[in-house]
Amino acid sequence: YEIEHTPPHMLDVVREVCATLQALPSVECVELEERPKCSAASIAEWERQHSPLRLPNDYKAFLLSSDGLLLRWSVLHCRQRLPIGHMHLARLADLRPVPDSAFLTATGERRPELPSEAQLRAVELDARTSSGRVCLLYAGGEGRAQVWFQDASCSWSFVASSFVDYFRLMVLHRGLPRWQYQYTDAGLDSVAKA
Repeated sequence: YEIEHTPPHMLDVVREVCATLQALPSVECVELEERPKCSAASIAEWERQHSPLRLPNDYKAFLLSSDGLLLRWSVLHCRQRLPIGHMHLARLADLRPVPDSAFLTATGERRPELPSEAQLRAVELDARTSSGRVCLLYAGGEGRAQVWFQDASCSWSFVASSFVDYFRLMVLHRGLPRWQYQYTDAGLDSVAKA
């Protein structure tokens, strides 16, 4: 396959976030898990196994530089280390299609907040978020995915129009807990706002 839009080197951006966090006096234990690159062949094999889904080109470009992402950081509060930040993107092998039932209400109807296109498909991009999951949501074209968040109430909320846009938001929020709730109707809770 051919990658149309190669994003800027996102791992350099993540390393800059690490350096910024490490410079803060109350931040401790900034851990970036270095991951190997995915091969084009492994991406093509994933797409073959999950046909007709095709990963977006910007996400493929990221996978060609790193097989997912895991950055964690803690703060020191009252001489206690508290894990706070968590930026995560699933490894290629851990990308799982979301069951069709996730798009339905308890009565079996399509959730009203979702696009009305006939066929919806989704892949979990991050199932480790607190109180929800981040997904690539395909509505219409199998290679055109937006990033949506499904919260603990099973409601879906649009977050970003592309993987690169989601990545920028994740970096901007530095993996703070529940940052994706800023894009939901419920909004951020008082703890997340602080």
